[in-house]
Amino acid sequence: MAFNAIIVFPTMGQSLTDREAIIQILADKNIDGKFRWRPKDQNLKKLAKDIIMNKETEFTANGLCLVTSALSGDEFDDFNDSFFLNNLIVSLDLKKLINECAIVRSHFKRNLYNETSLNKIRTLTNRDEILIWQNWTPYYLSFMGFEQAESTFIFIKENLAPINQIHYKLYSIPNQFDTLELNICLSRIGKLNDTLVIKQLEQQLNSGYSKDYIRYIKSLSKIRTIQSFQKLGELLLSDLNEIYLEKRIFIKQAALAAFLVYVKNFPDRTLKIQETINIWNFVHFSKVQGKDYSSDEYMEMAKKWYIENKENLLLDMDKY
Repeated sequence: MAFNAIIVFPTMGQSLTDREAIIQILADKNIDGKFRWRPKDQNLKKLAKDIIMNKETEFTANGLCLVTSALSGDEFDDFNDSFFLNNLIVSLDLKKLINECAIVRSHFKRNLYNETSLNKIRTLTNRDEILIWQNWTPYYLSFMGFEQAESTFIFIKENLAPINQIHYKLYSIPNQFDTLELNICLSRIGKLNDTLVIKQLEQQLNSGYSKDYIRYIKSLSKIRTIQSFQKLGELLLSDLNEIYLEKRIFIKQAALAAFLVYVKNFPDRTLKIQETINIWNFVHFSKVQGKDYSSDEYMEMAKKWYIENKENLLLDMDKY
């Protein structure tokens, strides 16, 4: 089973020592809430690193992913994040990374990868590796900035039907790859004009009976050019009067979330865990995190910020 997120919620206190808990989780044993993880505790992180480096226990792919998620998922901590990320990549083969350890694509900044890890991940751009790809792999490779993925993206586009058929037989997932999504990835690495791809997205948005604005916003965010973010800004400023009020608010919140997550120097920079979750939920459930991005006051501030900065949006490419 692919690993998506660690769920370790303690009950009453804990009955395992730090060392026992780390060793048992590395071995992929169920500790049933007997331990309280402390993701900001430097001593706990150091202990985990020592156990892993000294190979004090056998560990499974899932166990290594679980410990990595528990100790590097909640905050910006480049020194420790870099260790856990690169150890994960070195320790696991590519198929396990792709199919069993989704954390590697969702929790880490691009600049935390070392050269060894980058070289290993870069091999995924080869056509020979297409059979182990998942539907998120093309975007992950474009996020990493691997321009050599261009030829493989084009190869998949030219052979879309048979490749999707093979993937369906392997994973029982229909339509694993999509031409428009591949175009988004090509645009992300600068190999396809973003104006063309944005027009394709607008055609898709307007083609159905009901406009899927959330999908549109996510796709614009992936392209990651000034023009694509200007399109998101237009949504912030638009009345959207053809849509009923509640959904209109959600759409504007999603557009706002795209700026909060992806654009440098916007007010109220996010915490790490918030940067990797669904962009719609990010704003909609922001009250849980102690801030109300969905308030009218914050939306007005967002509109004002966009108007003032729309001609010179700064994108933090090293971070994302």
